[in-house]
Amino acid sequence: ATTGPLEKDEEITLTIELDDPEIPPMKVLADVLWTARRLDDGYHSGLKFLGLDRNQIRLMERYINDRLATERKLH
Repeated sequence: ATTGPLEKDEEITLTIELDDPEIPPMKVLADVLWTARRLDDGYHSGLKFLGLDRNQIRLMERYINDRLATERKLH
């Protein structure tokens, strides 16, 4: 989520902080694929991560799999 729109096809650098204390913040490069206004006047965007290293991919996969397993247990 952002307070303003991101430009489509712009490359941005961002820091991802996941809610897992075992995963440190990750600085990544991303390409903006789309941006849309939200009902609360903020914006959200679709990003394509660029140049992730193996460790970053492994950590993100672990995080996503853990969250999916938690969702399955709750439903």
